[in-house]
Amino acid sequence: MFINLLMLVPPLYMLQLYDRVVTSRSVETFIMITALVIVLFITLALLEMVRSRILVRVGNKIDEILSGRVFNALFKLAEKHPGRASSSALSDLTQIRQFLTGNGMFAFLMHLGYLYISLFSFYFTHIMDTLPYFQQ
Repeated sequence: MFINLLMLVPPLYMLQLYDRVVTSRSVETFIMITALVIVLFITLALLEMVRSRILVRVGNKIDEILSGRVFNALFKLAEKHPGRASSSALSDLTQIRQFLTGNGMFAFLMHLGYLYISLFSFYFTHIMDTLPYFQQ
């Protein structure tokens, strides 16, 4: 969730740059805001690196657990029915592993937390917008 908040750093930096630095022409403010953004970008890079390492380890664990079972099942199928066995099951396993450990699934799970916040804010905004109509 913190990574998602750090994705807002570039637009906020530009807004602050135009609002505070350009209007006042303050070099000190520019240096401080830029230093803060550099620290936040380094933090974002480190968190992305940790996230990618976690995903690689989870993918390797899934592959370690399931690839032996799939290979043994394919081998038994090849013994029983020699013409029906193919390696498509192994490629299917690879696709499943890539899907479960990919950025899309991880982003989806991370954005689930924002879903509730967004729904609450939409609901609250709707109530606040319609409240004057009910008070009449």
